[in-house]
Amino acid sequence: MNQLLEKLLKQKVPKKRSFGPKAVNEWWKTHFSAETGIQRRRAETLSNYFDLEGLPEIIYIHALTPGCARDDLAGSLTCPAIVQGDSLIAFAPADDFAGELGDGRIWNSHSVKLEEFLPGQQNRNSVYTLLRLAFEKMAESKGLKAHLMSVGKAFWFAKDQVLKDRIAFSRPDGSRGYRALVGHGSVGETPEGEKRVRYWHYAVRPVPNPGAAPGFWIKSHVFFSDEGRTIWASSGRLQSARRSQCSDWWNDAWRDRLLATMNWLAGGSSEIAIPLGRDLCVRLSKFPTLFESPVSYVDPGADQEVQPVNEYGLEDREAEDAE
Repeated sequence: MNQLLEKLLKQKVPKKRSFGPKAVNEWWKTHFSAETGIQRRRAETLSNYFDLEGLPEIIYIHALTPGCARDDLAGSLTCPAIVQGDSLIAFAPADDFAGELGDGRIWNSHSVKLEEFLPGQQNRNSVYTLLRLAFEKMAESKGLKAHLMSVGKAFWFAKDQVLKDRIAFSRPDGSRGYRALVGHGSVGETPEGEKRVRYWHYAVRPVPNPGAAPGFWIKSHVFFSDEGRTIWASSGRLQSARRSQCSDWWNDAWRDRLLATMNWLAGGSSEIAIPLGRDLCVRLSKFPTLFESPVSYVDPGADQEVQPVNEYGLEDREAEDAE
């Protein structure tokens, strides 16, 4: 559209003075009703918020011997922990860090009830970070690749990581689907005249909520590579490719890929186990929170027929795409 407008301006095609945003608005109101598609009946709507089954009742503050609390210490530990001054804050007890502190050690520990620890903003930030680190360690342990963004780490599927780059999954209503988490397409030619291929990779980024109803917002992202395994370094290039690749991804495409990823992380269970210590886990639902809307909407031009699932577990429209 922008190219067309630029071309028309360059060719000095005359504009109609009466045409503008107001005229478009009037035309829209004449041809389309704001009420079209709205039904006065309640409907459940999926969110991208996933509930945690409670948090540990206590958190530990471990005092470290002098010189032990280096900046890179937390990243080298098996259990999620953060360094604050000369202390290590974690849900895991001192014994879980045995043999991981180099020449240092934990010389003293005390526990605090989480409900007493949380009200302070700095303490709340600490719990937020611990939960984020725990999810990241869990995702990496299952083989997902990490890509560092300005807002944090997102975890993506590499080419051939799952069979045919697709995952079968179940929805909260019991229906089943099948979605690709990696794909590719031709994007022009090389100087030698060969087709240039671009791979896309679905990714998720955890955003913890340590509040009264603890859980995670799971943000969706899409990254790109040339060969299916190395994400482009340029954020601008990634953003441009995402706009073109995902322009026809509607709500169901994003929703199903999120559900497929969370189902995969759960590994056949109804919950995702996220380790906080050697013998301590917090459990995250594999299904998102449902919200109830007083009205529902049906696209008047959409085909409302439910797509059947064939014997391979693929919805027919995706089975065709897989050929």
